[in-house]
Amino acid sequence: MDRHLHNNSPCSRSDTQGISLNQASGTPLEHNHCRFCRAKPYCLPGQCHLDQSLLNLARLVQRHRVLHAHQHLFRQHERADFLMVLSSGVCKSYFLDGKIREHVCAFFYPGDLIGIDSLDHESYQANAVMLETGCVCFLPIASIHQALTTSPELQQQMIRMLSRQLWHEYARAGSFTAEERVVQFLLELSHKQKRLGYSASELRLFMGRSDIASYLGLRAETVSRTLTRLQKDNLIRVHRETVCLCDVDRLRTLSALSE
Repeated sequence: MDRHLHNNSPCSRSDTQGISLNQASGTPLEHNHCRFCRAKPYCLPGQCHLDQSLLNLARLVQRHRVLHAHQHLFRQHERADFLMVLSSGVCKSYFLDGKIREHVCAFFYPGDLIGIDSLDHESYQANAVMLETGCVCFLPIASIHQALTTSPELQQQMIRMLSRQLWHEYARAGSFTAEERVVQFLLELSHKQKRLGYSASELRLFMGRSDIASYLGLRAETVSRTLTRLQKDNLIRVHRETVCLCDVDRLRTLSALSE
């Protein structure tokens, strides 16, 4: 398995500032990039290139340089000019509450649309930071608003993306046990890796136990104990940041979610 979901670029620095409008608006995305991107079948820019009526929007999609771990795509309350899609790498979104506590909202893999909650606001509602080196594509929000009023194809694609995100929110809001939540999370990552052409059974965890716990509404110790118990039951194997799913059928049953 290719254990990295990114380009093999050295991580030379950690940038703690969000990407500015000027940084993002350099070179238009070349069509060949979408053509050979693993995430194209699940990605809004990729679908734009497939649809003749959306080529004007597709030409406005722009690709930024390689981003490194710990570099922010944007910060909470910054002006929202773009939606973003990873073409490689992994990132997380999080917000800080009034007591400066961090709450993880989501983990984004290639093809996932980032910042969609800002469509109805003038600023980003959370922070987005890279967990692994990768590349990001930028979609100007003003252009998206304009295209949505004239393109049924884009409307359908946005609805599909929103539907996927809503389903994950519904699942996280349910009254599930800690074991069910952890198993659901592992199966979600398995699905994301499989759709990108990577192994569905050997998962690379780019996020720490504390981030997983925050995302699932659990304590970090609970996540660690649950992983240990699943390993003792021969359902998974854990080695550092890698988790191997040994019995996917039993894990699906444990998840308490219908397929």
